[in-house]
Amino acid sequence: MRANRIFNYDETSSILRAYNDHLKDYDLSKPLKAKIDLLCWGKSKNLVVFFKTDNIKFKSSVFFNEDYCARDKSICFRNLELIGKEVELMISRTNKGYLNIQSAKLLEI
Repeated sequence: MRANRIFNYDETSSILRAYNDHLKDYDLSKPLKAKIDLLCWGKSKNLVVFFKTDNIKFKSSVFFNEDYCARDKSICFRNLELIGKEVELMISRTNKGYLNIQSAKLLEI
């Protein structure tokens, strides 16, 4: 799916159901290679980034107070040119079980 803009949260309600935000069966201690599928503005100054790897689709939020970046400020996900690009992610889980992007590296194809 290609997008020429960042969608609003309400516009993507049908798309949201296809993406998981937990990756329950995935080992998050290792880097994860994924393709950025879509960017979507959330409801409270967050940007929801939709990823796809193998047959798994998942999403994670990046926030305004982090400049819409991974925790280590390696990539700003606000850039529309990232849609369709492959990235290597280090992800952890929050106390509530949501995904938290610790670092991200753009992979050259």
